[in-house]
Amino acid sequence: LKKLRLNRNNGYVTKALSEITTACTTKQNLMPLIIESAKSYATLGEIVDSMKCVFGEWNENPII
Repeated sequence: LKKLRLNRNNGYVTKALSEITTACTTKQNLMPLIIESAKSYATLGEIVDSMKCVFGEWNENPII
């Protein structure tokens, strides 16, 4: 993972992730942006984090 992050175009990855975050605030289709981010070698965690800052994180309340 460290080698991947060193060898990819980090400027392009940052731009792609920023576009996802911006699109999360609109009704724009996220799928093409997610695919483009994956093609730029963004990790799944980075893609999720770019959406999490807008949508938040859901935690299930355990019911016993």
